[in-house]
Amino acid sequence: MAPEVIRATDQYAGQAADIWSCGVMLYVMLFGAYPFESPQSRNQQGKARMDSMMQRILRMEWSIPADVEVSPEGRDLLCKLLVGDPRHRLTMSQIQSHPWFLTNIPPDASAMNDNFLAHTDYTGVQSEDDIKRVLASAAIPAPASRFAFGAAGYDDNYEDLDAAIDDEMANQRSAGPTNQAAALPAVAIAAQVARPPSALGAPGNGHV
Repeated sequence: MAPEVIRATDQYAGQAADIWSCGVMLYVMLFGAYPFESPQSRNQQGKARMDSMMQRILRMEWSIPADVEVSPEGRDLLCKLLVGDPRHRLTMSQIQSHPWFLTNIPPDASAMNDNFLAHTDYTGVQSEDDIKRVLASAAIPAPASRFAFGAAGYDDNYEDLDAAIDDEMANQRSAGPTNQAAALPAVAIAAQVARPPSALGAPGNGHV
């Protein structure tokens, strides 16, 4: 969650918040951990855990793990995505022209991204009627699930959210950095993380 979303200020802009999310996803895919979760917060439960993470986001407290070798280009990209002021984050086109992104990017992924970014008007992609149908469908209650919002969901049961986070991070860790990258969809930043293992350096050295 971007800091401007937490603060609920008039600085909020959907595209800039999405860029922040790209930075968080890139961090998770590279390191198998959340950038704003501390060792202390992992031992917390429920609301205390979430509050701790949100406070770290607002204070911009994150770092690159010392036990993972990170290329200067990778470090630079992360530092330009996880920026507190949304006005100073990279745009998607700037991400696409970043040296780290351009290294060994699959040609098909590059062509697909170029095609997406070529659309300046998305009104033809999803009509107003389509949007209304999606909203109507979203209003239908889903089957009971520990992952559902609402009466028995995250809003009232932070332990379920903790479990969801822990399950996801366990899956990421069991996959390993190289396997995680190979399984990622080739879109935007994910396309570059999915570049061939040879682009990551020698096997097992953790170079990103």
